[in-house]
Amino acid sequence: MGIRSWASEFKQDHACPIHQIKEDHRYSPFMAPYQYLKFKIRGAESLKNDTDPIFLCTTCNKCGMAGLRYKVRQNLVKNGIIPHNLPYLQKAIKKYGNPYSSPRERHAFLSKNYETSSDTALFLGCTSSLVPRIQKMATSAISLLEDTGMGFRLLPNESCCGYILYTMGDVEAAKEVAQKNIHMFEEEGVKRLVTACPGCYLAFNSFYPLKGIEVRHILEVIEPKKLPRDLTLTIHYPDHLNQLKGITRRLLKDNEVHRTHYPCCGVNLISYAPKLSMEIAKKMIDESSGPLVTYCPSCYLILSRVDEKKVNDLYSLLTAHQSV
Repeated sequence: MGIRSWASEFKQDHACPIHQIKEDHRYSPFMAPYQYLKFKIRGAESLKNDTDPIFLCTTCNKCGMAGLRYKVRQNLVKNGIIPHNLPYLQKAIKKYGNPYSSPRERHAFLSKNYETSSDTALFLGCTSSLVPRIQKMATSAISLLEDTGMGFRLLPNESCCGYILYTMGDVEAAKEVAQKNIHMFEEEGVKRLVTACPGCYLAFNSFYPLKGIEVRHILEVIEPKKLPRDLTLTIHYPDHLNQLKGITRRLLKDNEVHRTHYPCCGVNLISYAPKLSMEIAKKMIDESSGPLVTYCPSCYLILSRVDEKKVNDLYSLLTAHQSV
């Protein structure tokens, strides 16, 4: 059996969002071992003319093969074979401190100054701070944290965590961003980071050599809320933060909660393949059994672009209801 036939045998046996749309054996997760071995035996140049299957992987890992493709991705970038969107991201983050090339002050939209002397910092992230229609997630996150009575501050020099560079395979650039942020945390006397963005949370817990700084996701510290009991929700757990699904259920303990069947919203591809990214997001919305809810600002960004009426952000939903 040839590689093409072998890969096609598994067409119905995996949940890869890319392969479901592309329907091309090259994008099958079961091609990942072949691509990895080809790289190991023949080197990065052997994949130079067929990098799309490597860079189009959303890294949701529903197939269990994303790790292999990510290793190849890292080595391609290391050898100068880079995705077309990476130079833009590198320049934007270096010049503006965010992937949107936005010159805006991060916290200018807030009506209150949160620059206190607290050693706990709420790290809002790029999307909820800089994209106007997503800023409601930032204000809701602040409100939820205020409800806990926990003292906290916002960092005036907050900058991109580097997660987007890391996912694109540019580990060295991501580590440079990490070192700058670590230096800033130390200068600001930060002892605890609470983040409202799953990508930032993963960044701080993976390629950041943080010492003496506790990292928590906001869902781990806020109080349960009473939502209408007849409210049935479909939760989209970001690919990289599935471990919070138990915490989400605790916060919504009186409600019927379903998990999305579709593995990824496609936002990781938004700058590499925007059209495909939107197709994936639409498929997730179409296959949801009820109102779709997410606590990831980036996921909300792309899902709400498809149909804002069918998507809610969890922070705003929780803010609208009283604590238990």
